[in-house]
Amino acid sequence: MGIVQGNYYIVYDWMVSELRLAGTALHVFALLYGLCEANGGTASVSNSYIMQRCGLSKHTAIDTALELVQGGYLCRNASVGRGNLTVYALGEKAKGAISAPITEEISRSEERFSRNAETD
Repeated sequence: MGIVQGNYYIVYDWMVSELRLAGTALHVFALLYGLCEANGGTASVSNSYIMQRCGLSKHTAIDTALELVQGGYLCRNASVGRGNLTVYALGEKAKGAISAPITEEISRSEERFSRNAETD
């Protein structure tokens, strides 16, 4: 999975206010959350991709993803990964933070973004 021009990830307010994430952990979580949402609940990514997208060293990318797994924000299933890919899914801590109002807020934000993109 390489970086495609025009791709992006979103840092939602609830990631800061509900999950209390900050800094590197916030960006890695936002990246993996977006990929999970776009791919039916799981994200198959390499450490290299996390490094490139978040501007991290290999050591920091690996450590941060592991901290998110250990903290319950993500689940990791390395046995399903192909080659150097690791499969991530949302952990219980993240699922607990995503309540109905947050899901509705995300949907509204995405609808506004789509409408604005169509008019540009």
